[in-house]
Amino acid sequence: MVVQVVEIVLYFAVRQFAVDQVAEVVVVIGRAVVGFQAVVGDGIEVV
Repeated sequence: MVVQVVEIVLYFAVRQFAVDQVAEVVVVIGRAVVGFQAVVGDGIEVV
């Protein structure tokens, strides 16, 4: 029983860690895209 509890806790901890990592990557990519659009947007007028 204790082993199952530990496995469940580890499972959720790993999942939470993975979600945090993915969210962080998404934020970084989002900032990069926005920055890229800002730089390119000066040369290309967005209609």
